Amino acid sequence: MKKQLTLFLFFVACITQAQVWQPVGGGIIGAYAYTMHQYNNKLYVSGALSMLGPNYAIDCDGTGAWNDTIWKATGAASTGFPVEGMSSIVYNNQLYIGCDNGPNELTIFNGASWTTIDIPTNNASVTAFGIFNGDLIVGGKFDTINGVAAENIAKWNGTTWAPLGQGVDSYVYALKTYNNELYAAGFFLHAGGQPANYIAKWNGASWSGVGQGFDSNVRALEIFNNELYVGGYFRNAGSVPCYSGLAKWNGSALTGVGSVKDYGTGVHALKVYNGELYIGGGFDSIAGIASHDVIRYNGSAFASTGNNLTNSVDCFEEYNGRLYAGGWFCINPYMNCNNGRIAVLDTTSVSGMDLPAETPAFAVYPNPAREIINIDLPAGTVLQMTLYDMRGAALKRMKNVNQIQVNDLPDGIYLLEIEAGMGLVRKKIVIAH
Repeated sequence: MKKQLTLFLFFVACITQAQVWQPVGGGIIGAYAYTMHQYNNKLYVSGALSMLGPNYAIDCDGTGAWNDTIWKATGAASTGFPVEGMSSIVYNNQLYIGCDNGPNELTIFNGASWTTIDIPTNNASVTAFGIFNGDLIVGGKFDTINGVAAENIAKWNGTTWAPLGQGVDSYVYALKTYNNELYAAGFFLHAGGQPANYIAKWNGASWSGVGQGFDSNVRALEIFNNELYVGGYFRNAGSVPCYSGLAKWNGSALTGVGSVKDYGTGVHALKVYNGELYIGGGFDSIAGIASHDVIRYNGSAFASTGNNLTNSVDCFEEYNGRLYAGGWFCINPYMNCNNGRIAVLDTTSVSGMDLPAETPAFAVYPNPAREIINIDLPAGTVLQMTLYDMRGAALKRMKNVNQIQVNDLPDGIYLLEIEAGMGLVRKKIVIAH
C-alpha cells in the first residue's frame, strides 16, 4: 500500500507534459523519408526507403503505410519501379505522390492500385502539390505533363491538364493558397516572364512577384497567424535580413523571423500543430535557441521540441492528432539511425520520468496504444517491466519480453516502470481503444 501511494504521488507530481521525439514502429532502412500524407486512415510515408518495421521485415519499395500500430507494404512496386516520393497530397479521394528523376515522377494510388502519369521531360521531377480554386496544382521540373506543354507548373481538374500561363523558369518546391492567390516557391527567378526571385503568386490569370523575393531558393510555405511563412536557404528578402532562413509575408511586405545569425543548410519544412509553427531543416539553432534540425515558434518566441533529430528534417504531417517528422536523421538519444527517418512527437512524456542519460537507449510505441505496447532495447539488455494504474496498483509484471498486451485494460492513463541495465525509467502510457 505504501508503494502504491508513493507511486501515485510521484505520478501526480510529475504530470506536467514534455515533448519527446520517438521512433515509429521499429524503424526504417533507407536514405530518407521525404514526404508523408494521411490517406484512408493511414499515414503514407515515401522517399528513398527500402525496409520497414521490427527486424526490417517489410519491403516497401519506396512507400510504406503506418496504421498507428504496424507498418504495411503498399504494393508500390506494381508500377514496375519503386515509388520514392518527394511530395504528396490527397485529391479527389486519391493519393498523389511526386518523385524525382525516374519513370514514376507522378504516381496515383486509389487505395487498391497504382497508376502513373506520363512526364516525358528528361530528368523530370514533381516536387510540390497544392490546391487552388478546386484544381490540383503540380509543381516541379518539367516542360510537358501528360502531353500538355507546361513550364514546371500545371493544374488538373480531374479531367484535363492545363498550364498556368507561362509558368516559371525552374524548380517549384512549395505551393500554398493564401488570400485567394496561389503562391509558388522554389529555385526559379522568373514567373510568367516577369522577375520573381524564388517566389511568385498566381491570381488565376497572371503571375506577379512577392515583394523583392529572396537571395536564394525557397523550400517551404505555411500559413500561421494569418501570415504566410516562408522557409529556405536564403539570408535576405530584398534588403531585409532573414538570418534564420525564415521569413513571413503579410500580404504587402516580407520580414525576417529570428534576429540572430544561424548556420546550417536552411529550413526545409513548416507545419502548424497545436497552435504553434514547427520548423524543420538542417540547422544547429534558430534565433539563438539550440535545437538541432527541429524547433517550434508560438508567434513571438522559439522553443525546443525536446530531444534532437540530427541531420535533416524534411517534412511534417499530423496523423491521429500527433505530429510526425520525416527526413534523413537519427533520433537522439536513441542514436540508432535505422530507427530514424521518421519520428513521432510524444507529448504524453512526463517531465522527470523519461530517459536518464545513463540508461540504455530504448523506444516505447505506439503511445497512445490500442492492443499492444512494444519496447525496443539493445540485444542482451536485462528488462523488467511493471505497469501501474493511476492508483498505483501493479496490473502487469513481465521480464525479458518486448511486448505488453493492453487490449484487456480500459481506456485511461497508466504508468510503465522499466528496469533496464543501468537505470530505472518511468513513462506515462495512454490506452485508447
